[in-house]
Amino acid sequence: MARKIYSSLSFRRNTPGSSVGSVKRLSRFTGHLFTFSYKSFGPNRRRPRRNTDEQPLLLLATKDGEQIWKADNGQRYIWGFNLNYLPARKRAEILRKMSDKINKTPGVTFTFKQMLDIIDLTPGTEKRLFRKYDVRGSKLRYLKQVDLNTYRDYLDRSQRPRT
Repeated sequence: MARKIYSSLSFRRNTPGSSVGSVKRLSRFTGHLFTFSYKSFGPNRRRPRRNTDEQPLLLLATKDGEQIWKADNGQRYIWGFNLNYLPARKRAEILRKMSDKINKTPGVTFTFKQMLDIIDLTPGTEKRLFRKYDVRGSKLRYLKQVDLNTYRDYLDRSQRPRT
């Protein structure tokens, strides 16, 4: 049930956070957690490839100090860990650790290696969770910064047994 809620289109509307507007404005935001709508394209660029997760919840990593980085092929990407692939309990645990680190040093950014240490995943899991997203064209839309603490509270409320 929870997995369906987190991956639905209504999740974007109901997720606490503020709209970034466009990827170009991303550098103005100091947050670490973002959600967006993403469409990837297959070999035939006119037909979208079916995504397994159209609404990623990305814990953003930096590369060489940049949130948006340019690859050798000239394309621009953002990358990080898609937390939608984790159970809600593990997600809440990771967000607690991240909040603690951020509260100790506000404005800090994290590299891939630093995030791996914080997240403490089982070996091999990082390959499943770590994703890069092409930011050109209409592939990445409705970018929204999500507040770590508010989202963690949201997860805690959703995990409580209903009476």
